[in-house]
Amino acid sequence: MTADLTEEPTHASLSGLGHFLAAAVRQVRPYWKEMSVVVMASIPQVALETAQPMLLMVLINAIVAHDTPRVWTAMLGLIALIPIYITGNFLFEYMASRVGALVSNDLRMAAFWRLQTLSVSYHRGRTRGDLLSRFSSDLDAVERSIVIDIPYALSCLISISVGVALMLSVEWRLGLVLCTLLPFVIVGPRWLGARASQASYVRQRDAAVVMGALEESIAAHAVIKTFDLQGILFAKFGRKLSTLYRSTVRASLLSGLQGTSISGSGSILLILSICGGAVLAVRGSLSVGGMVAVFDLLWFVVANLNALSKVVSPMQRASGGMARIQEVLRANEGVVDRPGAHTLPPFADAIRFDNVHYGYQRTPVLAGVQLTIRRGESILIVGPSGSGKSTLLGLLLRMDDPTSGTVSIDGHDLRDVTQVSLRTRMGVVFQDSFLFDTTVRENIRFGNPEATDAAIEAAARDAGIHDVIAALPHGYDTVLGGGGASLSGGERQRVSIARALVREPAILVLDEPASALDAQAEAAINRTLRQVAKGRTVIAVTHRLAPAATDRILVMSAGRLVEDGTHAELIALGGVYADLWRAQHQAASVE
Repeated sequence: MTADLTEEPTHASLSGLGHFLAAAVRQVRPYWKEMSVVVMASIPQVALETAQPMLLMVLINAIVAHDTPRVWTAMLGLIALIPIYITGNFLFEYMASRVGALVSNDLRMAAFWRLQTLSVSYHRGRTRGDLLSRFSSDLDAVERSIVIDIPYALSCLISISVGVALMLSVEWRLGLVLCTLLPFVIVGPRWLGARASQASYVRQRDAAVVMGALEESIAAHAVIKTFDLQGILFAKFGRKLSTLYRSTVRASLLSGLQGTSISGSGSILLILSICGGAVLAVRGSLSVGGMVAVFDLLWFVVANLNALSKVVSPMQRASGGMARIQEVLRANEGVVDRPGAHTLPPFADAIRFDNVHYGYQRTPVLAGVQLTIRRGESILIVGPSGSGKSTLLGLLLRMDDPTSGTVSIDGHDLRDVTQVSLRTRMGVVFQDSFLFDTTVRENIRFGNPEATDAAIEAAARDAGIHDVIAALPHGYDTVLGGGGASLSGGERQRVSIARALVREPAILVLDEPASALDAQAEAAINRTLRQVAKGRTVIAVTHRLAPAATDRILVMSAGRLVEDGTHAELIALGGVYADLWRAQHQAASVE
């Protein structure tokens, strides 16, 4: 990844316009050649605006002196500036757009990669709307600033510098006055800058809240219609919009005041300098042409100061957006390969949980789990909701690391092996296995990118979905649509099983794989799973007790492993499992 945005030490510094510019410079650094062209292309525009007053001075003085050759020379010089300006301006716009697009793509790729590598615990506490807003409105603000505002501000700064230098060459006294007063132009923006940056950050955050509410309302449309929640959610959305309105007004006001302080200071500077030039001209210390050139240069400098003030507001929004993007890029990954992590050898003996504790946000989830699962065993993990069943699987898959204790395979602490080699040994089927908006073939191949078409079809046959796929309009090359919407729930789950099987895993992990289906589809999926589980170590989590073909049943309660045995042993024990079994059968008899 090329994005290098992780150097800011604190959130407060991230929100500053200066730190945004520093981050933007680091982003542009790989494209310094292209950016050099942007700088060079701004020179003709500066030349047009700065050389024009000088040529105008020559022209007026020549007219006053009736020097016809110098008049023609000055006129031809003015005309020659036009094609130079047009060519430079085109090159400036093209290269600035190119650099901006390259930098924005780098940011998007870096943020996308970071989101994929962050742990489950990071995603657990954030809404999709908030994360999506960082990819949309936040990145759009940054892209606009890099493509338009920063190059434009750079051009303005070059123009101001050249204008001041020419002022000193034409009339050094007025030039000194200008240089003396210019620092006062910076005082107001600097004082307002921190407040404007913080207000911009808050505005971007509130916009993300609105985006999250909108995304949630779309996802929950059926629930909203069913329970007539439109009015309640409309009122809540209105309150969020009111918050966004207030933060937008505050951010715009502070950014506007920051820009106004620049333009106002520039106007005062212009008036004072004009008065000074007029005094010098009356005293004969400045020629008519020189006076016109000074006024033109002053106007040019102040115009660029005003133009510079207009990019302050969008750059403040971009600084808030950059801060929010950096929050993702700086986030702790949580689960990373240790230095020197080795490849996990093929599974040969046992999986062990040794005094495993786990919790997040100060909430204990697992407490002192001690467990051994032998190769070839079929294990069923049951327990009440919130007992830690899925968390146990998450630690085995190393979606998170234990707070204390060790999870190991064949004596290898999972923290000492590479995540890729660990997950290569496993095939996983979740309760709601997501299917991507691509072909059936590619959805299955995601389980093993090296799989041949023959291996994909073999996995589909084992999962009992080959005939359904073959009957689709384009067979395995049929595009499923977002989430696999063109298939039924049971069919989607079978594709997910095929995706797990194409890895040829030694360990098969099942997290409520059929609980969202109707009874008939669930029974069919369970038969398929029993068939494909032969010769593999199977670890399944379920809340519907199905002890058939299970070697051992592990019972979780309040984060602890409280019972371990066969169905008959646990029924005879008369503990938690027996209560769950009795409750399930009572519910079934009522139905």
